Amino acid sequence: MKERNLIAERENNMKKFLKLLLFITILVIGVGCKPATNPDDPSEEEPSSIEIDELTIYSINDFHGALLEDGIRAGISKIGNFLITEKQNNPNSTLIISAGDMFQGTALSSMTRGRAVVDAMNAIGFDAMTLGNHEFDWGVDQIKVFHDDDLTNGEAEFEFLAANVCYKGTNQLAEWATPYIVINKGGLKVGIIGVLGTDQTNDILASYVADYDFTDELTAIKKYAKALRTEEDCDIVIVSAHLDTSSISRQLSSLSGDEKIDALLNGHTHQQYYGEYTYGREVALPYVQSGSSGQYLGKITLEIDKETGSVIDVSSENLATISTCQSESLEINNILGSYQSYLDIAQSVLGVAGETIYKNTAGIWMATTIKERFSTDVAVVNAGGVRSSAFPIYIGDDVTYGDIFEIMPFENMICTSQITGSDLLNILKYMNDGMYFSNNVTQSGGIYYIDGVAVVNSKLYTVGTIDYLFEKEYYPFKDGENAVFTTILLREIMVESVYDKIQSYSKFYVTK
Repeated sequence: MKERNLIAERENNMKKFLKLLLFITILVIGVGCKPATNPDDPSEEEPSSIEIDELTIYSINDFHGALLEDGIRAGISKIGNFLITEKQNNPNSTLIISAGDMFQGTALSSMTRGRAVVDAMNAIGFDAMTLGNHEFDWGVDQIKVFHDDDLTNGEAEFEFLAANVCYKGTNQLAEWATPYIVINKGGLKVGIIGVLGTDQTNDILASYVADYDFTDELTAIKKYAKALRTEEDCDIVIVSAHLDTSSISRQLSSLSGDEKIDALLNGHTHQQYYGEYTYGREVALPYVQSGSSGQYLGKITLEIDKETGSVIDVSSENLATISTCQSESLEINNILGSYQSYLDIAQSVLGVAGETIYKNTAGIWMATTIKERFSTDVAVVNAGGVRSSAFPIYIGDDVTYGDIFEIMPFENMICTSQITGSDLLNILKYMNDGMYFSNNVTQSGGIYYIDGVAVVNSKLYTVGTIDYLFEKEYYPFKDGENAVFTTILLREIMVESVYDKIQSYSKFYVTK
């Protein structure tokens, strides 16, 4: 009995000891722990993980394959070296974005179907590129090539963005169209949305976009800005638009809450401008468009509140590349050198200019060349197909294959048909407003003449043009009689014409 009481006493003492030990442990833990934070007290929030207080966005638009330095064009080697250096020096706070139309425009770029440009953009470290209307010039299949995981035909290491390219008559985004991308910069989540102008299907060969609509830009921006804020938890939203957004600037600036955007990049119209919109905002919305052919780089700087991730101040400007970008990139020079055979073709001299050539005289020559080669009554080309960047060509200048390519970079083929005089007159009214006609067309006192004879409403006239115009529903060519679709490129017969002129006059003239 005495032994049993002794055991019980020992057990009670052990329980008391364990209770004391537990109390001391709880006390130590309580003293060592930070008090629980109050989620309603801003002063008790967890420290921000954002490492940067400034985000710099460099942008380029409508580059049009201007890979080589030429006059006020700095060329991709110098532009690239500047951007590479900026990103190396500030990797966590630098973005590089294209607002579209990067590929089509020069011989080297067009002959490689944009691959030479993509290779250079990869080396530079572009973060995203909005598709422009001229990315469609070789069809949707060529757009897909750069993201098909086939390294033999070239791969883009950055996304192509198009948030408003939908299947015809639906709001269903094309499966190859990526609406946005999210990038982490110094702990800041940045969303980038890309859109094209609604009316830009009209700037593309109709058969290439027959299955697609470019839907309302503002609707797409609002939709995906909200998705970026609410689903992707983005701190910053940037819109890269291949269009001049001035017509919707007030609406874009006034977007608030989950639909708010923080920076706006423009393209398509080749204008050079920058500024800040303040409609309905405390912090301005910076915007920029940077000319064309690499003449300028857009630069938008966003000052960031590191605690909240929000923009607290902005600035915007355009940098003239010829003065800003001074040194070449060895890496990009090596890329260009890998395409030397194409460069040799582009730089081959066809002859010497016997006169100074401007866009309007070249346009008439191009139409006249169609008329002469296909023995039509009249021929017409659109002014947009005669690229302004190619002019002037001064008297005494060498005329190269690359020059002809720059005048007419598109793969437009010749078509012919017979239309009535009344239909022809409906087109002739655009003679000095968007269209160039062959040199046998004249106008006086409101009357149009072909070879000096007034156009007769009921007479049939054979007209030559390019497939871009031929396919448009609002022109009469496709519905004309005896329609002929050739596989002959306008550029090919332009080159033939240059050789013919040199044979005849020893120099190249467009007015002879």
